[in-house]
Amino acid sequence: MNGDSRHKTQDSKLESRVSSLESRKGLTLVELIVVAAIFAVMTGAILISFVTGRRSHVAGDAYIQVQQEARRALDAMIKELRQTTSDRMFLSGGSTVVFQVPHDNDDDGSVATGATLEWGAPEVDDGCIQYTLAATRIERTLLAGPFDLAATSCGDQAAGTTTRVLGTEADALAFTAATGGLQVSVTTQMTSQLPGAGQRATISGRVQFRNL
Repeated sequence: MNGDSRHKTQDSKLESRVSSLESRKGLTLVELIVVAAIFAVMTGAILISFVTGRRSHVAGDAYIQVQQEARRALDAMIKELRQTTSDRMFLSGGSTVVFQVPHDNDDDGSVATGATLEWGAPEVDDGCIQYTLAATRIERTLLAGPFDLAATSCGDQAAGTTTRVLGTEADALAFTAATGGLQVSVTTQMTSQLPGAGQRATISGRVQFRNL
């Protein structure tokens, strides 16, 4: 083989290698694009899964909290309302109830004078207890009295007393008269910064008034 033939053969091999390298370089770029696309899809799926899981977790916690808040307020109200009677209670606007409970007004160590019960409120002789919804709070207020069923009134807040908050995050409070008692419904709502994670819960209970 002469010198020209050897040079041609070497040139041919060199061109083949360059062509092969160029071909590999183009294939690698395509692979990078495919890998980047797959990575983007996988990252998006992971993020969606994380956000969904986080929203479910927050929603679950919020639902437990609103249920507990509603239950706490409902139990506190029912406990006192069970001590009253239909003629020692009146409703105002459906979201307010005013009532009296047996109370030792004359400080003789008994809530009865002879066969007659004495009625009032804790710390307030002849006063009343009021439950009402104020903004998002369920409030318990002691009123000065006197109790007047016909006029559905019991005076203003008693001097020296403070309003107690029975529950927060309240959205609705409803009192409905029932035979021999009262139906009480509490709705609480909690918002969240995560869309769809806020929760709302309604809990109801029936109060059976005391028998005299």
